[in-house]
Amino acid sequence: MPTSTEFFGVTAYNLGSLTTTFSAPSACATGNDHHVIVNGSKPDEVWGHPTCGFKDRGSCLPSGKSYDSLASVTTPLNRAWNFYYSPGIACPSGWTTAGTMIKEGDSSLSVSGVFSSRLQASSTGAVELEAVDWWAEIMNVSETIAYCCPSDYVANPAGYCFSTVGPRTDFNYSSMCYRPTPVDIITVTSLDGVSLTQPLISLDILTTPGSTFEDDRLFTHSLYSTELVVATWVPAVPLIHQQSDVDEAEEDDDENDDEGDGEGDDAGGNAASTKRPGNGVVSVLGLTLGILAGMGMLL
Repeated sequence: MPTSTEFFGVTAYNLGSLTTTFSAPSACATGNDHHVIVNGSKPDEVWGHPTCGFKDRGSCLPSGKSYDSLASVTTPLNRAWNFYYSPGIACPSGWTTAGTMIKEGDSSLSVSGVFSSRLQASSTGAVELEAVDWWAEIMNVSETIAYCCPSDYVANPAGYCFSTVGPRTDFNYSSMCYRPTPVDIITVTSLDGVSLTQPLISLDILTTPGSTFEDDRLFTHSLYSTELVVATWVPAVPLIHQQSDVDEAEEDDDENDDEGDGEGDDAGGNAASTKRPGNGVVSVLGLTLGILAGMGMLL
């Protein structure tokens, strides 16, 4: 598991191991209390929330109570965090791998899926730190991270999964949550004594955010109103492991097969491996155990 616990002001929390397939209650698949407003043609592009307030994940997420505890804390100022499961080798039941990244060396990464994408277009100016670059600093060499998302959801590089559920008119949403927060935009040109080839943006929250309220300004703007639809979202489940974790799981499964009682193999199909073909891209392989089939944004 990673030994670093913080980079660029974002704290990393390990919510524990995930080496067997987590199954959420059936009600989690039909829940509609985690809505966001998204771009209809690009559902992983979030514009806002139709209502204010944090809603628990509870038993719908592995170690859901720990996740809820982190997400519900809003102080101190500038608090930013991310989470992962390590050793993590098993996507939840009904979820699949949205992307993987192997840290092959201090400055060498092998990426696939959503990790191949960037949230921001290429620019010569200052940009926000990308999630893939943050993970690269947190992880140890030879570790792999995989984002798991529900099989019918679209992932984004920040570690969130989205699925559109219909137009706003179906839900009578006429406003979005608005929380004005005075910030100072800081341009970072060097980090740990090393000059950056591309400056980074850091947001310094100046005062405690004022009152939170709902506002219709985006819905009534002609540029956005016809493009915005309703989606449901869930945080991606980020799994971090070494190849030795996968090998150990396979060995344990082989031992169980040797002792077997005639039952078939796990048909979960949520499997992946750190082994890769000649082109260096992480491959997704079926392992007997059914192993492996998400920055601090508070939603």
